[in-house]
Formats: sequence, structure tokens, C-alpha cells
Amino acid sequence: MSAKHINLIFPQWQGGGQDLSTYYGAKEFHELYLNDSIVTEIEVSTDRIVDTINDIFGYKYIADQMIEVHNVLREETPDTIFTIGGGCDANIPAVSYLNHKLKGDMTVLWFDSHGDLNTPQSSISKYFYGMPLRTLLGDGDDKIIDELPSTLIPSQVIMMGAHDLDPEEQLYINNHSIPVISIADMEQNSEEVLNVIRSKGSKNLYIHIDLDVLDSDQFPYVPVPMKNGLNLATLQKLLGVMDTNFNIIGLDLMEYNSTGKKRYELFEEICRIGTSL
Repeated sequence: MSAKHINLIFPQWQGGGQDLSTYYGAKEFHELYLNDSIVTEIEVSTDRIVDTINDIFGYKYIADQMIEVHNVLREETPDTIFTIGGGCDANIPAVSYLNHKLKGDMTVLWFDSHGDLNTPQSSISKYFYGMPLRTLLGDGDDKIIDELPSTLIPSQVIMMGAHDLDPEEQLYINNHSIPVISIADMEQNSEEVLNVIRSKGSKNLYIHIDLDVLDSDQFPYVPVPMKNGLNLATLQKLLGVMDTNFNIIGLDLMEYNSTGKKRYELFEEICRIGTSL
């Protein structure tokens, strides 16, 4: 039986506050890069957020929308998933689903300038886009975690380019010995990057890409642009190397803001890899 694949558009924006930019960014990305692909799009509310519940801003929208994605994945039963968000938290259902399907036999590469490792209690902003990785690791809101098909363990995770970390996030990384591959490491030595990934012992990769990992001088179209980030060409090269050396079973692209419909070769390549998983 051939593998089943799904291209998922999930423009959940509420994790970033009142800013709808990632909602409209996901819509533009779909139009620019995936117009000829079959996609499953999740309907997302654009109502103004008024409540913080359980220490999460926009909690009801986020919890309800993620349940909708869980239901879609249970019904579709894909073997591979390419997800376009939305904020970083839009990848939670896909990561959890694939981890369950593979019984934990996958390594998660988290390309992101930020840690996404806050809990609702440790977060100052109460914005859920700063909590997705910690949620996937089983720490966070009980209702959201109870809906997950599975949770990760820290030894499955490699942080790629994280350099703007809150004290709680740095403490978690230190306490759980999570590898952090720096921007300089990725720019200078792709073979060493591969060695770190190989040391995890799984051929299966889930790759999360928050576009704020990119240097803002080259790509400023994100909610939180970051200086001294990764070169676009380096990310494209690394993805090609990973596609050659590992089995990518999940890929996501998050935090895209409108570029005024300017196209990038990097995103063409990401979509080529993502749609052909």
C-alpha cells in the first residue's frame, strides 16, 4: 500500500495575540506556492480575542481549532504531513500525530530563533506561540495536552538556531540536555549538523521551520524579525542534505507574513520537499 500524504493549511494566528498577520500570510503563501497542490485547509476564526483563560490568550479558539485538526488527521490517517501556518503552535497536531504513528521513532528539528518552551505559567505575554514545543513535551495546559495523540521526550529534540531564549527556556534546555545547534554551526559545518542528528538514532525527521530563524536583513517578513539569523541559502542547502540523508515524515513552515507576493527560491524548495514527502 502506498503512503498517504496530506498538505495542511492551518492559519491559526491567535497564539500571537491580536496580530492577524500570520493568518493572512498563510493565505498568501497558499496562493503563491501551493495553488496547484491539493490541500486541506482548516477554518480558523478571525474574531477579536477578548479573554485569557488558563493563562493562555485566546485559549478557546486555540483549543477548539486544534481539536478540529486532530479530528481531520484521525479521519485522513496520513503517513506524512506538510503544514503551513499560522503561528508556531499550528504544528502541534501534526507533530503529535506523527510521533504517535511512529511510536516515538522520530527526531524533531526545531528551526527557530526562540525556544517555544514556556509554560502558561512561566509566559509573561500568555501568547501560545511561545509554548508549542513545551506543550508537545507534555508540559502545559491539561486540556490541550489530553487531546494530543502522543507527547515527545526531550531526547527526541534538537534546537536549530535558538538564540533568543527566556530564562525558563534556557533552564529547561540545560536540565534536559537538549542540543542547540547554533547559527554559526549551521553556516560553517553541515556535516557536523548531520552527525548530531544521526546521534539521535532515528532515520525519521520532523522539521519545524519558524521563519524568524532567518536573518531579518534577508527575510524580514515575520512577526518578530531577528538579526544575525540563518542565511536563506544555508537553510535551503541543509534541507536538501537532510532530504537526501534522512526520511522526512513531517515538515512545517510557520510565521510567514505577506511579502507583497514576492517569491523566494527557498520556499519553492520547501514546497517541493513538503508536497513530495
